[in-house]
Amino acid sequence: MKLNTVNIITCVNESVQGITSFTENRKGNKEAEKLFVNLIKENYPETSQENIDASLDNGYFEEDS
Repeated sequence: MKLNTVNIITCVNESVQGITSFTENRKGNKEAEKLFVNLIKENYPETSQENIDASLDNGYFEEDS
């Protein structure tokens, strides 16, 4: 059986700390994007909006260098 989900995987030093899954539909995508952005802003408040937008497009986050 295949589950269609959008997943937020939280890693620290390449170690998985958590996984949150959302149904792959419009509502699930919006919820996943909201959590993704909130996690970035909470943990890396100095992150530029440009990096947040790029992270959404790419599907992963990397700190500003």
